[in-house]
Amino acid sequence: MQRWQEEVEVKLAELMRSIRSFKKLKDVWTELSCSQADDLPGHVAYAKRQAAIYARLEFDSKKKLGEVGYKRLLSWDGMLVHFMEAKRAEEQAFLETALKERNSELFFFQFKPPCHYTYLMN
Repeated sequence: MQRWQEEVEVKLAELMRSIRSFKKLKDVWTELSCSQADDLPGHVAYAKRQAAIYARLEFDSKKKLGEVGYKRLLSWDGMLVHFMEAKRAEEQAFLETALKERNSELFFFQFKPPCHYTYLMN
């Protein structure tokens, strides 16, 4: 495996953990806002504000993940490692196809010899 590929996979795993964490914290703060007594409006407001912050972080993270081409990962039901293996296989197939196309183009392309310039000496 390539180092860059490993780094991408590590970052994706971190981002997925962050998204799950943001969702869990949003749910916890929402639950707290609903369970507060009516005579504590400040506590309710604070809990709702925290829930909104984590909801926004979750939304933004999912949006960014979709923008960089990993939207499919958000609906993936299996383990992350299986997603990564499938993604690696797709990338490998793409690279092999691109290399075959490039090699076939180079086969028919004729190279011209380099031009040689003569410099006059005074």
